[in-house]
Amino acid sequence: MAQVGANIIQVFLVDDSDSMKPHWNKVKDTFNALAYLVKRADLDGIDLYFTNSGYEAHSKDRKGLMKVFNTVKPEGKCIMKLALGKILESYRPEPMMVQTRGLFSRKKKLKWGLSVYVLTDGVWNDGVDELCGVHEPIATLVKRLSKNGMMEHHVGIQFIRFGDDVTGKRRLNSLDNGLRRFKIKK
Repeated sequence: MAQVGANIIQVFLVDDSDSMKPHWNKVKDTFNALAYLVKRADLDGIDLYFTNSGYEAHSKDRKGLMKVFNTVKPEGKCIMKLALGKILESYRPEPMMVQTRGLFSRKKKLKWGLSVYVLTDGVWNDGVDELCGVHEPIATLVKRLSKNGMMEHHVGIQFIRFGDDVTGKRRLNSLDNGLRRFKIKK
């Protein structure tokens, strides 16, 4: 979890595919709890994305994010590679200035790092490999970070699994423990 005041971009990517229907209430509760815990780590607000519906939200107000969440209904197939790729591609591994307001002053603070929380069951579209290409945007980001000398403690991607689908478990375990065979170093 990000440190309070660390000013790290906090992003949630929620798998809203049909396979998530049985877990949807747990997914909402998990998002709500995690958003509460990390909200102070990103001074300009949390980003919320969904894999299928196209809904996106950015807010400092967790309740506002929950309103958006409550409008989304799980349906269709999940193309996690595209959804995660969109987020990771938009991230620029360099410090950004963000305007903050204190009680008596306004100041600019550097914003470093990215934390991505992916809420999923791992049941994604059929791909040409066991990971449905999800490792590819991760590898691309690692190369960019490495090129800029920013490998240590700059980006965290947490896959939070729901359900007991065997393929989903295997995929998420491979992403957690098996990225080296794709020449990706953690």
